[in-house]
This record gives sequence, structure tokens and C-alpha cells, in this order.
Amino acid sequence: STGAITARVWTFGDGNTGAAQNPIHQYTSAGVFTVALQASGPGGTSLLTRTNYIMVSEPPPIADFTANPTSGLKPLTVAFTDTSTGAITARVWTFGDGNTGAAQNPIHQYTSAGVFTVALQASGPGGTSLLTRTNYITVSEPSTLPPTLQLSPSAITFTAVLSGSAPAAQHLAVSIQPVSPTLMWKTSITATGGLTWLSVMPSSGSGDGVISVTVDATGLLTGTYYGTVSVADIAYPTDQVTAAVLLIVEPAPPMLDKRVWLPLITR
Repeated sequence: STGAITARVWTFGDGNTGAAQNPIHQYTSAGVFTVALQASGPGGTSLLTRTNYIMVSEPPPIADFTANPTSGLKPLTVAFTDTSTGAITARVWTFGDGNTGAAQNPIHQYTSAGVFTVALQASGPGGTSLLTRTNYITVSEPSTLPPTLQLSPSAITFTAVLSGSAPAAQHLAVSIQPVSPTLMWKTSITATGGLTWLSVMPSSGSGDGVISVTVDATGLLTGTYYGTVSVADIAYPTDQVTAAVLLIVEPAPPMLDKRVWLPLITR
């Protein structure tokens, strides 16, 4: 402006005003804004309005995303999360297996094995952004080998006294690698001197479990007896794992003579 000026009123068009001679103003929203300056001085007031003078556009979005899980056996269900920033009006997902999607946070199932590149294109008023994650999802074929059963410990020992009470039960832990809660297993036992002295509970189960092993030495003579507890996958009965059971029957301790003997006195 020219002339003697004592006051200024700026109108920036976004609801804000100013009084500085040369103001700096930040527009925080997109749009087209009309700016006006009113200059006042001893000689009067002058107003200049510039219509649609400032044009502010939306910044382009920045595409970004994560996935969980990023690897596993087929069929693999993956949850994608859009973490893009900026104003977004449309999305195009490319999952790498020939399928696409438009949801903000899609859930996609991979039905074939392979390594897949995933891309997200995010579009908005400010433009388009594309993020591609190469070899991002790995889907493997399920193993054709049966899970491996394990028993722990591999051997247990019981000690019983002839005609005494039965020893306390001991336990075998059944574990499956890799973890398979649906795998069904069953137990079998062998024992010298007959099966009556060795028993297990439960006789079958699924997934990881605990087997309670008990012995009963009733009717057995002193000596050492050998047995086994075996666990097998019902689907693969010949692939079994075995724990050894040792029963030692000891003789009963000697009975103490508690009678009182009086000396014989003769006269």
C-alpha cells in the first residue's frame, strides 16, 4: 500500500485476521480463499479484495500398511492393516496371487503355496501414492510327515514293599512337535509277571497331555519287574514312543519281638 497508513486489517479468507504490515499466515485446510487488506490513515480508509487469491490443495497421501501373519502354512489367512496417512478416498490392494481388494483393512486368504508381493495404492484429493512390499507374504505347503510324539521322562522307577501299600502314582508328559491339538493318541503297556501290576490313566487323549502311571505289587514276589508305557498316534500306530517302567519289590522289614522276658527265679 502507499500513503500514510496508521492501521491495517487483513482478512485471510479462512476466518482469521491480522494487523501486521507484512504478516505470515498458515492455511491448515484445503480450499480457495479470498484475501482482503483494509489500510487506514489520516486521509481515510482503502480496501483491496483479491477474490480466490490463495489456493490450497490437499497433500498427496502416503501409502503404508502392515500384515499379520506374514508367513505360515496354506491355507493362510492374513489380516492387512492400512496405516497410510493423508486424505484418502480410494484404495486398491494387490495381494500378489491374482486377487485385489478395496477395503481399508482387508482380510485375505492365500490358498496356494508361494512367495507373494503385496501393493497398496492410496488415492485422495492430493494425488495417488503406491507402496509395494516385495516378497512380503510366504505361504508354505503343510508337512506330509506325521507330528512327533514325545514322552518325558523316558524311564520311571517304583519301589514297593512286599505286602505293603501301593507306591504313589508317577506321571508321564505327552508332547507333540509341531504342536497339534487335534492329534489323537493312545497308550499301550507291557509288563513282566502279568499286566495286573501296571496301569495308566487316561488310555487315550488329544494334543499335549499327562499320563498317570500306577503300580500294584499285590501278589508279587520280591524281585524286579519290567514294563513299558507306549504312546502312538492313532493315525500312525507304528510310530510310537516308549517309556520304561521299573518295579522293585523289596522284602518286608523284620518284625520286632516286643515280648518282655522275665528272669526265671528258683528257690
